[in-house]
Amino acid sequence: MGLRIVLQGVMFALLSLAAFAIGEAYTGMEAGGQTMAFMVLSLSQIVQAFNMRSEHSLFHIGPFTNHKLNWACLISVLLVALVLFTPVGILFELVSLSPQLYLIGLGLAIVPVLVMELSKKFGLIKHQH
Repeated sequence: MGLRIVLQGVMFALLSLAAFAIGEAYTGMEAGGQTMAFMVLSLSQIVQAFNMRSEHSLFHIGPFTNHKLNWACLISVLLVALVLFTPVGILFELVSLSPQLYLIGLGLAIVPVLVMELSKKFGLIKHQH
């Protein structure tokens, strides 16, 4: 379990650093990188909440069967959107991004689902009894 936690932490760190580099490169501003990193880190953590529900596949147990988790994640996504798309982002020194960068960020944020589902499918994550 400890190794899994470390590896997932490394994955989130690499995704956030990649998002920062992409955002900074495309916008030419450090704030663009910070915005991308914020978006990817916050959304990937919301996605991770679904991943960690079970050692069984998310699609096997059903992604929307835990109503309290669904509401918590919805509220979290709304709060992230509030920071990204309203003047609240100014307090965090974030900037508006192009639609392409938002899509790239969403793609990076769902990488943990792919990694975890593949890990479960190929037995890298074993069912504990």
